[in-house]
Amino acid sequence: MSEFGRQSGSHPRVPMLLSLAMIVRDGGQNLTSLLAEAHSWVDEIVIGDTGSRDASVAVAQEHTAQVHHIEWTDNFAAARNQVLDRCRGAWILILDADELLSKSTWRDLRAWVVQQENERHYQAGSIVT
Repeated sequence: MSEFGRQSGSHPRVPMLLSLAMIVRDGGQNLTSLLAEAHSWVDEIVIGDTGSRDASVAVAQEHTAQVHHIEWTDNFAAARNQVLDRCRGAWILILDADELLSKSTWRDLRAWVVQQENERHYQAGSIVT
């Protein structure tokens, strides 16, 4: 996970600011790239797997994601809420497995989250992927 949420030495743990939340089923070819890049910018990755038959779960675990097996009930909101309930970050980024962000977008997102947290200026945002 990123150095942002890690505890180092005797310093107190930095609070979790940014969680990546995903619902995945057979994440496909972009999942590895997405998680590899996200890993450097988020404090945790929380994935709700709804029955993957491919290597999605193994890929997620390789990138230190928390993987929760969620029964699919044909209800995206219910699945999403189960994932959101497990996120600990003050900010939550929701992505699908086929959405990729550029390195500059990740950097800008992280800077924006830190700025919002430092200023205690809470709001929501969206990113075009």
